[in-house]
Amino acid sequence: MSNILDELKEGIDELKRIVSTAIPTGQMPNDADQNQFLTVAAAAEYLGLKTSTIYAYTRNRKIRHYKRGSTIYFKKSEINAYIEAGLVESKGASNKRVKQL
Repeated sequence: MSNILDELKEGIDELKRIVSTAIPTGQMPNDADQNQFLTVAAAAEYLGLKTSTIYAYTRNRKIRHYKRGSTIYFKKSEINAYIEAGLVESKGASNKRVKQL
């Protein structure tokens, strides 16, 4: 019986190790949770930018953010909206739109 419990404990420890290395800090395993809040570091990692760039974006009000005390947070859905607002259409899509007018 003790052997089985030891094996279960080892298995659980191994799963914890795998999960902790697979999921970046500050992010959920399921991106469906768009109301999740990210820190500056997590937002920078998500966008592939430096934290100094994220701080500059907040200082210049280029990206929506929330502030509690001195800590800045971002909603993942609003970061995605920020990215989507920068859509550049392909020439084919632009030409199609002009022809429709």
